[in-house]
Amino acid sequence: MSILQIGKSLFKTSIVLLVYLGMSLVLPRYGYCADFNVMLGQDKTFTDYNYYFTETKAAPYHPEKGAPTILDATAAGQTAIAHVFAQTNQEGYAVAGVGVNFLAQEGLGGLQELEADITITLNYELGVDFQVPDPSVGGGGSADSIVYGIKIDDRVLLDRINFIHYSNFDARNGDRTLSFKGTFHAGETYTVFSDVYAFADIYGGGYADSLARTTIEEIKITFPAILTITDPKTDKPNYTIGEQAKISCKVTDSSCVTVSGAFVTAEITKPDSSVETILVSENQPGNYEGIFTNVSLSGTYNTTIKAQKQGYTDATPINLTFTAERNKIPLGKSTSIANPDIEFYSIYVPDRYGGDLTVTAAGGGVIGLYYPNPYTKVANAATQINYPVAFNQHGWYYVKIIDRGSISNISNTFVQTGEASYRPWNFWY
Repeated sequence: MSILQIGKSLFKTSIVLLVYLGMSLVLPRYGYCADFNVMLGQDKTFTDYNYYFTETKAAPYHPEKGAPTILDATAAGQTAIAHVFAQTNQEGYAVAGVGVNFLAQEGLGGLQELEADITITLNYELGVDFQVPDPSVGGGGSADSIVYGIKIDDRVLLDRINFIHYSNFDARNGDRTLSFKGTFHAGETYTVFSDVYAFADIYGGGYADSLARTTIEEIKITFPAILTITDPKTDKPNYTIGEQAKISCKVTDSSCVTVSGAFVTAEITKPDSSVETILVSENQPGNYEGIFTNVSLSGTYNTTIKAQKQGYTDATPINLTFTAERNKIPLGKSTSIANPDIEFYSIYVPDRYGGDLTVTAAGGGVIGLYYPNPYTKVANAATQINYPVAFNQHGWYYVKIIDRGSISNISNTFVQTGEASYRPWNFWY
C-alpha cells in the first residue's frame, strides 16, 4: 500500500535547487514572453512560472527488475511532485521540476553585464516509508530522499532521508529561503528552478514508498543600486579652434530617478591622441556640466563620460564625439565675417625670419591676437593690431573676436624687411 493510500502526509524532497547561469541545459526549455524578461539593473520578482520538466525511469541500476507499481512525476503551477512506490523486485526513480526561464535584457545606458542577488523562497515536504523483511530472510532494498541547495555551480546537500535493507519511516517538511549571487549578460537566457527526486528499490518482499514535493513561492532577482548616464551631449557638434566645448549629461538610478552628488568626469582624447580629463560638476539636481577649454587642434575629439557614487555600481561609460576646425584667413588677404557663432580665426605665418603682422577689423569692433595657441595673448585688444613677429615665431596666429560690434571683415598684411648679404657691383663709382 502506498503512502497516499494509507493517508500519511509523507513527502520526500530532494529539492534540487539549480540555477544554470550561462550554461546549456540538457533538460527541455520553454519559450519566454514579456513577463519573463529581466532588464539589467531593474529588480524582478517571479510568482508565476514557465519552466517545467519531468523524468521517470524504471530499473535504472538493475535491468532485470520490473517497473515500480507507481512511477509518477508531475509539474504544474508552482509545484513539482515525484512519487515512486516499489514492491518485490521493482526499482525506479522520478524527477520533477518547476521554475522560470527568462531573457536578460540590456539595461539603461547600454548596460550589458551585471551581478545580482538571487533569492528563492520555497516550501517542501519529503517522506520515505520503507517496510521490508530482514535481510537474513532475503529482504532488503533501499529508498532515498535528498534535499539540495545551490552555490552557483555547486549542488550543496541540505537534508537527506536514506534507508538501506532495514525497515524504517521518516517524514520532514519546512520552508527554505536560499540566496546566492549570479552574473547576467544581456541577450542570454537563464533558468532558475527547483526539482524533486524520489527513488525506491525492493528485493524479496515488502515495499518502499518515496514521495517528494516542492512548491516555489517566489524567485527574486535583486540588483545593486546602479548609476546610469543619460542625455550626454555637447552644446554644439562642431567648434572653431579656440572655442570652449560645453559637455553635459544627466545621472539617474536604474529606476530613472535623478541622482545628486555623483562624481562625474569626461575623458577627452584629442586629435593628436593626447588625453585630458575634466570634472563635470552638478549645476542642478541630477544635471552635470563641464567646460573643456583646450580645443586647440583640428579634428575629432572622442569623449568618454564616467559617473561614480558611493553605494552605487558605477555607471556604464558613455561615449560621444565633437569636432574642431580652423577658420583660415589667408596671409595678406581678408575674409568676411558672416557667421556670428565663430569666435576664432587663424592666420598662418610660414617664414621663421619674422616680419610685421597687421590685423584689422573693418567696420569697428575689437579683436585680440594669440600665439602659439588660442589661449596665449600676445597683443592687446584693438580694432587694428600691429605685431612684430620675431625670429622663429612662425606658425598659426589666432584672431579672437572680443567685441563683435559691426565687424564686416578681418584683413591682414605681413611685411618683411631684409638686406641682401651680397651686394652686386652696379658699376657705380
